[in-house]
Amino acid sequence: MNTNYLKTLKQNWQAMILFTAALVILVTIVSLLQPFEYRAKVNLLIIQKQTATLDAYGAARASQSLANNFATVVKTDSFFKKVIVSNSGIDVSWPLKEDKRRKMWNKMIGASVAPETGILSLSVYQKDPDQAKIIANTIANVIATQGSEYNGGGDSVSIKIVDPALVSNYPVRPNIIFNLSGALLIGLILSGSFFLWREQKNISELVSETNERHNHGKNHRELGRVKHMLAEPMTKQFYFEDIEQL
Repeated sequence: MNTNYLKTLKQNWQAMILFTAALVILVTIVSLLQPFEYRAKVNLLIIQKQTATLDAYGAARASQSLANNFATVVKTDSFFKKVIVSNSGIDVSWPLKEDKRRKMWNKMIGASVAPETGILSLSVYQKDPDQAKIIANTIANVIATQGSEYNGGGDSVSIKIVDPALVSNYPVRPNIIFNLSGALLIGLILSGSFFLWREQKNISELVSETNERHNHGKNHRELGRVKHMLAEPMTKQFYFEDIEQL
């Protein structure tokens, strides 16, 4: 990095710290105002059985594709209704409006598939850890027992719950450590970039002003020379011109 840039950052380090601290405090307040949620995680293994026309590699690829399909299906309204009907122990205050209910369900559920496998990981986020566990296990049971309605594979697809729901010991959302680390990094980058931009702008303006002064002085000298020539008698001008020609 240019030494001038380092000098600029050192000169403005106090302002950078103040800006970053203000951003960290703001993010902390916003994070604390959000509800703290626990996570219940369950894992399922989806297996596409081999057939006479499907070898082991093709079956593995098909299993991964099915897992990805279920990762999308679990967030649909159709699947949501199956989950709610399947377990009366789910005690969550759902919004009356359908769009808000879908938004809440999508925010509550997380799904991912392990690369090159048919392992589907489902996460449920809830303020009540017991409810998070109940919902996660219900989702897994619906997939295991009614999954054929969504995969189209029939008996050739096997779905097993390999890890029942496990609840986190502490709330995982909001992730305060991650949020504060991000605020710290962003604050330093933004404040540092601002002061470097301002320094570069000042340098550009100074160079432009210097060039204007130089051009103005040059034009002023040229104008003085022209005025001096015009002030000379015509005969004198011709006299000097004849001497120059000689």
